[in-house]
Amino acid sequence: MSVDTQQKRVTIALVVGLVLLILLLAIGSIFSKDNQSYLPGVPVPTNSDSTDSETNASQPPSDNPSANLTLTIVSPADGSFAGCESTMGTQDVEIVWQSTGGATAYIATNTDNAKTSPEFSRLPASGSQIIDFPCSFSSTVVTVTVEGPDGALAHKSITLTN
Repeated sequence: MSVDTQQKRVTIALVVGLVLLILLLAIGSIFSKDNQSYLPGVPVPTNSDSTDSETNASQPPSDNPSANLTLTIVSPADGSFAGCESTMGTQDVEIVWQSTGGATAYIATNTDNAKTSPEFSRLPASGSQIIDFPCSFSSTVVTVTVEGPDGALAHKSITLTN
């Protein structure tokens, strides 16, 4: 076998190996901890409209902290189509929310409490944020959590579909 043939085979083997490595990394990121709900047998979080009286360690809760904190996701509506034209890539989706009595907001996917594992944090109590919807998913739950100055939390979740 000539040296040129051996070099071509080594080059092809390296390229194939790199492609396999990239595929494994891509598959691993799809099934990472944040996207557990897409693994077989793991339930997708349900939509929730709840107010928790969770507090942070530095501020004690008031007698009724949730009475002063409200949250509404203005758009998109629950069950809205994310706008993907194919199953490749991502689609920008603008999440718009309003709150009263809030101090800061968090956004996360596939959780019912965005503060525990936020993808976006230290957002205004009312505002908007563009998120990336993964077009390879049939649906994704998006949760906005607003925290009041007394540590109370209000959560709203919507499901975006493809």
